[in-house]
This record gives sequence, C-alpha cells and structure tokens, in this order.
Amino acid sequence: MATSEKARDKEGMLVTVVCQRCSTPIRLHNTLQSSELVKAATNLTKKTNKQVKELSPAPYSTPKNELESISNDVAVVTDCFRSLSEQSDIDHPLCSSCPESTMDYYKEEIRLAEEAVDNYRRFLEDLVTSSSNTEDIDKLEQELVDLQREEESLTIELSGVQDGLVKIEDQLKKEKERGTRLDKEEREFWESFNEHQLQQLDLRDQSFGVELQLQYTRDQLGRLKRKSVLNTAFYISHNGHFATINGLRFGKLPSIPVEWSEINAAWGQATLLLYTLANVCGVSFKRYKLRPYGSQSFVQDDEGKKKYLPLHTSSRIFADSKYDLGMVAFLDCLNQFKAHISRISEGKFTLPYYIEKERIGDGDEYYSIKVQFNTEERWTKALKFTLTNIRWAMTWVSANVLDSERRDSSSNTIQ
Repeated sequence: MATSEKARDKEGMLVTVVCQRCSTPIRLHNTLQSSELVKAATNLTKKTNKQVKELSPAPYSTPKNELESISNDVAVVTDCFRSLSEQSDIDHPLCSSCPESTMDYYKEEIRLAEEAVDNYRRFLEDLVTSSSNTEDIDKLEQELVDLQREEESLTIELSGVQDGLVKIEDQLKKEKERGTRLDKEEREFWESFNEHQLQQLDLRDQSFGVELQLQYTRDQLGRLKRKSVLNTAFYISHNGHFATINGLRFGKLPSIPVEWSEINAAWGQATLLLYTLANVCGVSFKRYKLRPYGSQSFVQDDEGKKKYLPLHTSSRIFADSKYDLGMVAFLDCLNQFKAHISRISEGKFTLPYYIEKERIGDGDEYYSIKVQFNTEERWTKALKFTLTNIRWAMTWVSANVLDSERRDSSSNTIQ
C-alpha cells in the first residue's frame, strides 16, 4: 500500500493516501486529528485480536518537532488500513468509485457459485434416482460377483504364475550352474585341444624328420644298389705291369721286387672272390674245394695224393711243387666256373683269356702259372691274365645275378 504525505501549514496537517484498486490519490478529512486516529487505530487493533501492534499516544500528544509529528501520523494511517485489509479480501483504502466495481465483481462470483450449487443439486438428484433403480442394482451386484469370480480366477492364475516363476528361477539357477560347468569343460577342452595341437606339431616335425631320414636312406640304398658289391669288396685294377686286387700286387719282376707276403695276401683275396662267386651262382667244383684263409689260403684236393695245395710261399727258392699245384688247381676251378656260367647263359658268357691246364693266354701265346722253370715276367703275366678273367666273371655275376636279385627284392617290397 503506497502512501504520500504533504505539509499544508504550520497550524494543521493533511495525510494523502492512494486507492489500492485504481491507484487514485485519496485525501482524508482534515478534522481527523492524530489523537482520534490513535484511538481508532487502538480500537481496531483490539478487534483484530491484536494483529496490529498497539500504538502509544504519547508521541502524538507531545511531538518534539513538526517532522516527527508528520511521520507518526502517516504510520498511524498506514497501520489502520493494513488492519482493514487483513479483515477482508479487499485491500484498503478504496476511492469512492471502486466499491461499486467491487460489488459487481462479487455479484458475478455469487452468481457462479449459485450455478455450481444448482449443478451439484441436479447431479445429486440424478444419483439418488439411479440408485433407486433395483434392476441397475442387481446388474451391478451381478457385475460385482463376476468381478469377484474373475478376481479369484486371476488370483489362482497369479498363484500358478508365481509357482511357475519359482520353478523357472530354479531352472534358471540350474542352467547357470550348467553354463558354468560347460564353460569350465570348454576351457579344459581348449586346453587339451591346444596341447594335442602342440603334440601334433611335434609329431609332424618328427614325421618330417623321419621322412627326410627315410628319403636319405632310400637315396643311399639306390646308390648302393647301383654299386657293385663285389667290385667294392674286391677292387681289381692294375699298377704298371702288375694286376692288383684291393691294392695288392699280384706277381713280381726282377726290376720291381714285391714281397711274398703281399703276393700271398693277393692270392688270399683272389681265392675269397672266386669262392664268393661260386657260392652266389651255386657252383660246386669237381675234385677241389677253395679254402680262403687270407695269406694262408689253399686249395683242398679230394682226389690227389696231396690233400692241401697251398697258395702261399715264403720265397721262390723254397717254393715247391705244392705251390705250383695249388695255382694250377685254382686255374682249374676258374675254368669250371666259366663252363658253368657259359652253360646257364647259353654260351653268351666267355672269358677274355683261355685256360688250358696250367697255361693261360689269348690264343696266340700262353703263359704258365707255375713258378718252377718259369721267368718272373711270364709268371706275372699269367697272374695278370688270371685276375682279369676273375674280374670278368665278377662283372657278369654282378650284372646278371645280384642285380636280378635286387630287382626281385624291390618288386616284392613294393607289392
């Protein structure tokens, strides 16, 4: 609430206030003195249950100065109008024209309230009328019974659903446990799978290594098959005028003396080679048997007076007829072996040098294999021809007997 104040003269005062509805200035009557205002304010305060603080008249009866008196008058007027405003819904003060518009406002409010009352009354009458209809009541009661039955049915269904929910929760718990167990089994499976994978890789590496080793072995076997076993075991060659077997010279010359121990060892290798060829081809010599004992080899004569014919001696001086007979018997065994091979090969096999008893040659000239009554040159020549014939026999056996057996063995292995 706005107020304004004016001082008219020194003898009297006039307090001016504003209408709280239209804000029009309102002038109070000048006959209202401060003491009267104080009394009115005091009485109004008592009527409003002391909602306005009690005002003391002392300051207004004996003001100290003019300004203090005016301020007190304004305060008194303001408190009076505040008390009036709190007693109603209308703010005070009001001008002379505003109460009429206020009355119109309240008349409209009263009219609207009366219309609302009429509407409530009609609704109440309709409600009472509808309640008095027994058919509607029976219908509503039947609907209530149906709803109660439906409620019971739904309650039973809800109970069943709750039971099913409990079962589902139990099943869900079991499935979770089963899922946990399956996860564990899956981890164990993958761990086992990875371990087997590593084992498989190791086995693959081992298998690859075995295959490489097998391939190497096959290559070695093929290389060995292509080689002549006999030629490897008994390597026959020549060294100048001498025939050699495994590096041992066969014979001696006046200009090139050869130790008899070397010659004896050469005879031992030649005897072992002819003995091996005879066994491979299944040849049994008539009358003679070869005894390959290295440097002490000899030929056994089953029909002669001298049973053991040596193929070794310590010197030419001490060489006797047994040594010559032994070399002749060796030539006879070689000639029998040639006859056997020629027979099974249908005459396709022959030796480069002919053998006639103790002699060997190319048809134009023959050389005796005996030491007695013979020169070292011719004797060495006869030994060279003898070793050459043995080499031819060894080559034929390697190509026609041993290779055939290897081919048969390979085919059986493949089958």
